[in-house]
Amino acid sequence: MLLISGVIALRRGRKEAKYYLAGWTLFLIGLIVYAGKTMGVFPATEFIEYVTLPAVLLEVLMFSFALADRINVYRFEKQEAQARALDIATQKENLLAEQNALLEQGVKTRTQELQKANDLMRNQQEELIAQNERLQQQQEEIEAINQNLEYTVVQRTRKIAEAHQQIVDFAFMNAHELRGPLARVLGLNYLMKLGAVPPGEVPEILAKIDESAEEMDQVVKKITRRLEKSEVLNRGKERP
Repeated sequence: MLLISGVIALRRGRKEAKYYLAGWTLFLIGLIVYAGKTMGVFPATEFIEYVTLPAVLLEVLMFSFALADRINVYRFEKQEAQARALDIATQKENLLAEQNALLEQGVKTRTQELQKANDLMRNQQEELIAQNERLQQQQEEIEAINQNLEYTVVQRTRKIAEAHQQIVDFAFMNAHELRGPLARVLGLNYLMKLGAVPPGEVPEILAKIDESAEEMDQVVKKITRRLEKSEVLNRGKERP
């Protein structure tokens, strides 16, 4: 039964099976010779008397070879598995590096777009301030020229002052509404420039920036609607 198992293993490509078969074959030969001597089949010579011991020693030697060969097979399989694991780890590392590069490029592009948007908003704010200063200067000139005019001129001057105050209030209110989302965008943008944001938190930062940009867009739309409904703007359109 043991020899049959060894033959099956050898046919399946198990290299150590040849040592296993050789060891059991030598042992069985020694056992047969010893049994034949006991039953009188072989003469009781000194060689036949001690043939069992060399057979057992050779069997142990063959089994040692089989064990050593099996250890080498295990070692080779382990090295091959480690090599495959290292290759997979390298592929994952390369893929992660590519994803980080794409993410960094996306963040850079988004930051540039936000910077352009910030510059545009700053220019618009400066233009509003300049317009306010021009209106204030015109009001002062009108007041200086029309100090001695009739009641109607005084009334017109008062209306101009009220319109100016509405513009000032409107600009202040709009600036107040824009200050919050703009400050968040600038703060998040500053963190991104410093590189203080871990890669795992970049999607969350981008989401917050998108949220602030959306809020600013809503504020701009609200400002547009207020301008369309403004009495000052309507009076300006009706003026010849």
